[in-house]
Amino acid sequence: MRSGLLGGAAVALVMAAPVPAAEVSEPCPTAAPVARRAAAEDSWLQRQVRRFSGYPHLDRAYRLMKEGKAQEATDELASYLRRDPYDAAARQSYLILLYEQGRYAETACEATSLLKDESSWSGSTLVYRALAEQRLGQTGEALRDFRDAAANVSAPRAERVFAANSEIELLIRDGNFAEAQKAVEGIAREAADFGFYYRKGIVADALGHNVDAQSAYQAAINKAIKDSDRATALAAAGQVAMRRSRWTEASGLLRAAHEIEPQNLDFRRALAEVDRHLGKYDEAAKLIRAVLAVAPSTHDREVLAELLVSRKEWARAAEQYTELLTEPSGIEDHYRLTMRLAQIYRELGRHLDAEATLRKAVSIKMRGGADPRDQRCVATWRGSPCAAVCPL
Repeated sequence: MRSGLLGGAAVALVMAAPVPAAEVSEPCPTAAPVARRAAAEDSWLQRQVRRFSGYPHLDRAYRLMKEGKAQEATDELASYLRRDPYDAAARQSYLILLYEQGRYAETACEATSLLKDESSWSGSTLVYRALAEQRLGQTGEALRDFRDAAANVSAPRAERVFAANSEIELLIRDGNFAEAQKAVEGIAREAADFGFYYRKGIVADALGHNVDAQSAYQAAINKAIKDSDRATALAAAGQVAMRRSRWTEASGLLRAAHEIEPQNLDFRRALAEVDRHLGKYDEAAKLIRAVLAVAPSTHDREVLAELLVSRKEWARAAEQYTELLTEPSGIEDHYRLTMRLAQIYRELGRHLDAEATLRKAVSIKMRGGADPRDQRCVATWRGSPCAAVCPL
């Protein structure tokens, strides 16, 4: 009925943070071990009678599982296991159901009980305990179990790769990229899927290994099956190319990502920045206006204003910066925007407005701690280009 323990759980790695568990981890109950000791003391005949008397519960449990009735199936399996606590296959199915219902503390307890019994020990059970611990916020314990499962040479390859990817994912979330790099190297010969290469790229990226990151992201692009995964890897590779100032390459990668997910605002923003560096101001402005139409923000409005400056559309740029200065901002941002507006007035030949705006900027700066160059900037305004004298 189920293709392996992990297959039955239908669990998957995701980049988002784990869902917080509603339950609180408590000490595991001792009833099950007691029941197993009692069962061990029975004669062979008594154990057979006990097992057969529980079969109706087991049969109903599996039928309910097929019908997707997890809670009812769990109750039936619990009834069966009270009669035959040594049925490892039933206990593993019970473990799956507990996890699928979000009963993570119980999952961890049941997994621990299974792992203590050599006859029912399995790497999949160890992975389930790690998943439950992760959901419970027990990161250290989860990392230990994922690492042990990944190192279990007797486990199927897919199971080891899943455990290694899970370990890498947790280390990434914790910002422990050096350890994540070790985990990546440890499973490199076994793993070859999108998730592995994408995480490898994230780790290399975080460590500043741009060439390795680019290579890993390209492998992730090639391995991606879903369009959404391919778009994610394309965008990540594009970001690395941007940091390396390889603007034409970044443009190709980000444009491909944008074609897959045209409504993704982050892709639009990144592509607009690349177009600006390539001198494609019209295309960049079009992208930012599309972003502003959906999600207006001060940052994106300033990007649009800077594009107007790049295109030497001084009057429209002045309008944009004047509007930006009406919005709440910190002293440094207010100073920077005011200085920019003063420069734009100077380009427009509005020298009186430029000087008055510059004095406002100096006044703002004085409130946040004056720079001696600020006063010199006003004194030399008419004789020197502002950009050469005034600090931004």
